[in-house]
Amino acid sequence: MKGLPLAAAWLVGLWVAGCASPAPSKLNYGMMRIESASRAEVMPAAEQAVREHFRIATTDPAAGVIEAHPLEGSEPGRTRRAGDMLGAHRRVRRVAQVRVVDAEDGVNVFCKVLVQQYESDERRLFAREHALSDTPIETPAAAEAATSAEQNATWRARGRDKVLERQILQAIDERIAARSR
Repeated sequence: MKGLPLAAAWLVGLWVAGCASPAPSKLNYGMMRIESASRAEVMPAAEQAVREHFRIATTDPAAGVIEAHPLEGSEPGRTRRAGDMLGAHRRVRRVAQVRVVDAEDGVNVFCKVLVQQYESDERRLFAREHALSDTPIETPAAAEAATSAEQNATWRARGRDKVLERQILQAIDERIAARSR
């Protein structure tokens, strides 16, 4: 009988942990290895490949990191909400990052294109649900705090665009192969 509470606690813990669906990981990258190349050779090719799809925000050759400005668009929603099931389009953006890391006899190129969905309207709509009190005490100035819509924007990670990641990695590979001919 002494083991029954422990077994019950274990089962409850397993049930709670098992029901949580994992969020898209920000650590996942598409990866490619380039033999007999240096970071200095691969960085310009990577920058050109990213520039085909995005505007470059920052480039750090010393760290081997290229980050792009978000590219906004509109796509059908992928949730079970009524509007999404009826084909409503949602505002989304893609954020790209390429990392070039030195390896033993070449470099590893990592590419991540994260798809984010705009959810500011939903956040504002349900903000009062998470408040400590139902009494409306905030003023309009306190609610938005004199900030712009861009500053108040809420983007939720929806997943990765693996097709675009492969296209960028393939473009880098083709550029490096053309330079070595």
